[in-house]
Amino acid sequence: MEGFKYYLGIESTGGASWSPDSKRIAFVYDAPGNLQVYTVKVGHKPLWPQKVTFSENRCTNPRFLKSGEIIFQIDDGGNENFQIHKVDKDNRIVAVSQLPDKKILINHI
Repeated sequence: MEGFKYYLGIESTGGASWSPDSKRIAFVYDAPGNLQVYTVKVGHKPLWPQKVTFSENRCTNPRFLKSGEIIFQIDDGGNENFQIHKVDKDNRIVAVSQLPDKKILINHI
């Protein structure tokens, strides 16, 4: 069992999405303990991610809009009733959907 503890600290990333101008990538990363949205500028050295969301809840499926803003899904306390939120150009988080008893998913942008 002693060797098992090394697997408990594994971090993961996923859900990558390119910005319309191909200069940034949005993705989710669970290093803070739950999935959060990050972006990274392509072509800049070093490639250092910038945390976009600071939520106690899981943030998933980030997607760029044509405007360069990012939409993503968030669920409250792991209830899987995902709601859509947006990161606007001023890095403010704005709720797009507000139906907490429904599951709202992002399919196509």
